Amino acid sequence: MDDRRVDDAEYDDEGHPETWAARHLMRQANAAPEWADMRKEIDARASRIRLRLRAHREWLHDRTRLLAELPAERILATAHATTERDLRVRAELEAAISEVNALVRRYDLIVPIAMQLPLYTLERLGSD
Repeated sequence: MDDRRVDDAEYDDEGHPETWAARHLMRQANAAPEWADMRKEIDARASRIRLRLRAHREWLHDRTRLLAELPAERILATAHATTERDLRVRAELEAAISEVNALVRRYDLIVPIAMQLPLYTLERLGSD
């Protein structure tokens, strides 16, 4: 019988000792499961959308202040331009959210129920 033993430090809290070899191999190869990379991608995309949404809301706030200071003959045209851009940016944000939600749906198919993510909405991203 082999007297070699594995240090207790190598038996981490991530799982049972029986799965130590698989975890050890994955760590040594710097490999990550597909779902881990997907989660990073989902988080990165959601973060970019949050930043874009925050910037758009600040822009809308600034435009509202601008409208209050404009001469009467320019208010209508400026308000129309603001509305057009707002609709265009919201459509872009909704498209980006749809893409993230497609990733979330795929992610949810491969992870256990306890790790599944809710779908993103414009309101949810704006409140985070």
